[in-house]
Amino acid sequence: MTVSIKKFIKHLRSISDDCFGVENVYQFLGDNPVDIDTITPFFFWSERCYTRNLIYKDERFELMTLCWERGQVSRIHNHADQMCWMTVPVGRLRGQNFSVLEIDEAKGFCRLKETDRFELSD
Repeated sequence: MTVSIKKFIKHLRSISDDCFGVENVYQFLGDNPVDIDTITPFFFWSERCYTRNLIYKDERFELMTLCWERGQVSRIHNHADQMCWMTVPVGRLRGQNFSVLEIDEAKGFCRLKETDRFELSD
């Protein structure tokens, strides 16, 4: 059974600070799939690059849709000091993770190694 985006946000906000961690939120996402019709108003695409479309934001989390056209990519980036979760209610997302082998911040240089790949789909 799916939930509207309004109920999804309401329930996500109701998770206590003590319980708002990686495992609990991940479980919440699996237990509360969002009704697609309630998030389509937040779907916006660009032919140039993927888009980040804000649905809700407070001091604990941001909720957004990320929309890619087929073949679009994002640059290698990290989410340092952030807790991040992804679900794919529509379509398919392929990702590649990396580990840092060497970094020289003074030179703006970083050498990476490919690690695991993942695929998420509806």
